[in-house]
Amino acid sequence: MKKMKKLLAVLLSLSMVLGMITVTAQAEGEVAQVVTHGYDNLNNEEGDLVIGFIGGSITIGSNATDRYATHVTNWFQEQYPNKNVTQVNAGMSGTPSSMGKYRLYQNVGQYAPDVVFIEFAVNDAGGY
Repeated sequence: MKKMKKLLAVLLSLSMVLGMITVTAQAEGEVAQVVTHGYDNLNNEEGDLVIGFIGGSITIGSNATDRYATHVTNWFQEQYPNKNVTQVNAGMSGTPSSMGKYRLYQNVGQYAPDVVFIEFAVNDAGGY
């Protein structure tokens, strides 16, 4: 159980770091412009808002007609109507957190999500 708590803490920390990346872009002769992702992007200014999900079958919504990721994404769109809200759903049936940590960047992090939801509840029940 201690290993699981440590792993979840690492995954949550990593998701927060991935969601708060600051990128600096500067064209020749222009003043540097800072584009911030993560917590600072949770405002109603125009722009993109990327919501990431990683986990198992609950996350992907296997055999479900009503997926929680869709409800969460819709909630963000309602709260931030000036944003173009995009969902990145990296749910995969049978994925425990021990595998999820290897998939986190490739399947979610590369899209620079502003918020990441992590779910491994059922697949970690066996003590991975």
